Amino acid sequence: MPTWIPNTDAIVSFDNSIGTLTDQSDYVSSVNLTVANTVNGFYTFGLAGKQNSEGNQDWTGDFGVRPATDAAGAHQDLIDWLTPASGKPGARSLRIQEPDAATGSIQWDMEIYITNYQPVSQDADGDGTPTVRTAQFAIDGVPTLTIIS
Repeated sequence: MPTWIPNTDAIVSFDNSIGTLTDQSDYVSSVNLTVANTVNGFYTFGLAGKQNSEGNQDWTGDFGVRPATDAAGAHQDLIDWLTPASGKPGARSLRIQEPDAATGSIQWDMEIYITNYQPVSQDADGDGTPTVRTAQFAIDGVPTLTIIS
């Protein structure tokens, strides 16, 4: 009998400003990892149908952050990451564990570049719930998949 992974729990960790992998799950509301497999078609004179050839993969994703004023929170770490005094933000480590860090859980490790983030999002007539600010990322290479033992 399978053990189903709930769609309501994960551990999301990424490097803070000094490069230490930090659990930011208390601030993260959603996380997604996507792979696009490049497949292109071509034709030849000797065959009636299209032939397909597999190319490289493109891994991307996003995570939703609930902003808080905590100096060590995910929102502040993203702001520090994206506005460095040195110029370019650079890549940092990201780890996603689902559903948790227990034996049998799935762990993804990767180096990412943030491609988009929304540092400010306010709504004057809102209900008081903190917004979810989405950080989109591109993965450098291919993530590493591990089953935690």
